[in-house]
Amino acid sequence: VSGLNFSTTDIRVGDYVYNTTRAAVAQVSAIATALTVTSVAAQTAGDSLTLLKSAMPIANFAHVHFNRLYLLDARDLRKVRISGANDPQDFSTDGATLDPISFNFDLESAGNHLVAIGSFQRFLVMAGRRAIYVYQGTTPIGDDADLTIIGSFPMGLVSRYGLLDIGNDLLFLSDDGLQSLRLIIDANAVQRANLAEPVRTTMRDLIKMTAEIDLRLTHYARRSWALCKLGTEIYVFNYAISLIDTENPVGGSWSRFTGPFAQQQVYLTRADGNLICGGLDGRVFEFDQGTYLDDGAAIPTTYK
Repeated sequence: VSGLNFSTTDIRVGDYVYNTTRAAVAQVSAIATALTVTSVAAQTAGDSLTLLKSAMPIANFAHVHFNRLYLLDARDLRKVRISGANDPQDFSTDGATLDPISFNFDLESAGNHLVAIGSFQRFLVMAGRRAIYVYQGTTPIGDDADLTIIGSFPMGLVSRYGLLDIGNDLLFLSDDGLQSLRLIIDANAVQRANLAEPVRTTMRDLIKMTAEIDLRLTHYARRSWALCKLGTEIYVFNYAISLIDTENPVGGSWSRFTGPFAQQQVYLTRADGNLICGGLDGRVFEFDQGTYLDDGAAIPTTYK
């Protein structure tokens, strides 16, 4: 199938082409300037074709908020496709077409694009590369739509793995280190604080030189830790060691790991609270077993 640069279209491997002349269906197997499909008997140049694609969005990121599935559109990172209520497969419920079921983030911040979507208590968080937006409401579209913005912060998210809800705070990794969003007294607005002030310069330099896949946040509630993986180092924010101030976000302490523990690829806190990490040499580890060694090696420690 030629005559059109298919690499610039929405069609994807796995979509279907219906040859109406032959009453036969073929499946797309490769996409370039020309389109390669499975064989159709007796197909010749000049046959009429209908190209069919799935109504499900091609998603770059998925998040569920109040029984709706929010999908970041991989073809346009300024748009979020939203499912019908209580039905993650229905993207045409409220408007009978795809377009009314989309949230155009670009209207809120021209030139920005979304990196991740999250929830913070009852709020929906749209995390862009240049700014963070916080919305209240549960119905984003339709005649009874109630999604309204309650806060925006000109500090963007550097990684899709860098958004973390730890209960009282929503943490996110920015170009300027670890940031916190917290409800203020009337519980109807949020404020931002830079938690990384003691290590701000070091974190900022590491973030600039680290690939997105190696910028990750993980919550280890057993020790009140927010782990910030920055390449081959982990900066741990201990939010339990704090100076409590009823009007401002709490402070905390910082630790840094540089050994094998910090060089893992993935970190997961299981339902029982155990922290699992793995990736280095194909091994999987369980953290915090009381031995205070790192894969058998002592952990040199410096206090400042």
